[in-house]
Amino acid sequence: DYAALDSYLLYVRRLARDERLADVYGFIIGSNFNTAGANAQSPENPVTPEWYAQVFNGYGTDLNIHNNAIEVIRNENKQAQVIVGPVNPWSSDQTGNITYQIDVPWLNYMNSVVAHVNTAAIAKIEHGISDAAPDGFAIQAFGRVDAPELSPEQRAQEPFMDLHRDEWGKAQAGFRVYQDWLDIINQYEYTSGKPVYINASNTFDSETGRLPADNYPEGWLSSALEAINQEPQIRMLGWFMDWFPHDDQWALFSLTAPRGLLIEASREFDTLLLENAMTD
Repeated sequence: DYAALDSYLLYVRRLARDERLADVYGFIIGSNFNTAGANAQSPENPVTPEWYAQVFNGYGTDLNIHNNAIEVIRNENKQAQVIVGPVNPWSSDQTGNITYQIDVPWLNYMNSVVAHVNTAAIAKIEHGISDAAPDGFAIQAFGRVDAPELSPEQRAQEPFMDLHRDEWGKAQAGFRVYQDWLDIINQYEYTSGKPVYINASNTFDSETGRLPADNYPEGWLSSALEAINQEPQIRMLGWFMDWFPHDDQWALFSLTAPRGLLIEASREFDTLLLENAMTD
């Protein structure tokens, strides 16, 4: 839908040239685009890996046409990082045409996105456009603290645990899904080693439906931060989601106005922020 693409890129251009956002660190392009929910407005035309890469940096298009997010943003704000948006883990709504070594839909989709973005970067660079590669990747890494194979003592240590499901083979089924994302990113020339940002993490369990306010084990955030601190490529650990002004659907996720077990998580989060501020 090229009319929709033009409308979207006009919006991106307005954001990139907005003086109030001149010092913004970066722009994450899209989120969860492999899921049916994210494509609900046009279910017959979901965002495929090919289309995402075209929107992001012009995959498969005439090299002299610059209607893609990375070129639009760079033209308006050369300091802002342009970051590939996160694929939702464990979603089987879509797959990708470039099969990953672990053949499950979400990893095939991610592998296809990264491969196509890399292909577009190569083509642009050969054409004399030197800054068409992404500046980084946003990823999602949710904990699975209610996994039946974990003992009560192991729940807070879940970020260090390799969890699998028979139907998913060797794919990571918990927080350590970040390792699968990293492996895919680091397979390609112009994406390898790029910064990675965990912009969505919490202990919501998609298998049981238990919410963070009901299942957060004390120490889980500390374990998650310790785990990613062993990965220099990962620059950020973000909690999803803290506050949403329009309804209460995220109330049992909030660390700012915590309920239930998140009261302890909120204290833990603040302590970790202070400790890291002192070491910076």
